Amino acid sequence: MSICTCDGDHTRERSSTRASSGLALLAGLVLLVDLVTKWASGHLSSLRFVDPAENHELMLGFPVGNQTLAWALSIGVFGAGFAAATRMVRRGGVAAWVLPVGAAGFLGNLLDRLALGYVRDWLVIGPTRWNVADVALLIAIAMTLAAGITAVSNEQTDETKGVRT
Repeated sequence: MSICTCDGDHTRERSSTRASSGLALLAGLVLLVDLVTKWASGHLSSLRFVDPAENHELMLGFPVGNQTLAWALSIGVFGAGFAAATRMVRRGGVAAWVLPVGAAGFLGNLLDRLALGYVRDWLVIGPTRWNVADVALLIAIAMTLAAGITAVSNEQTDETKGVRT
């Protein structure tokens, strides 16, 4: 029988390590699902919502004429978004899972661009084609934007309340 003489900091450290491991596992799972579905889409093209295609554009159909500019924009936009999401997580405005989900989405499409020179899209949603990485990025972006809008709205409400009193 062992007796724990741990203090609260040691317990928090273990909890933080478990949370970090869970977030890393989530990122790995999203990336794995993205890569497997991209591969499998070629074998499932008989399904109505599956239509594999090469996407040489950036997200949302942004045309790419200069590959160096495309890489710079991709990395710059992702970096800025990741920094904003990190700030929102630290403030408690957005859930921590947003970071690994967004990072896995970025990495899934980045791996495609590095290996193939384009992104493999396959999921037909309306007039556009997506993949799991795109959906992960969209969710992370939407959650971060919603948290930012809420934070700004709350700050304006607090300022208004302060003026009235």
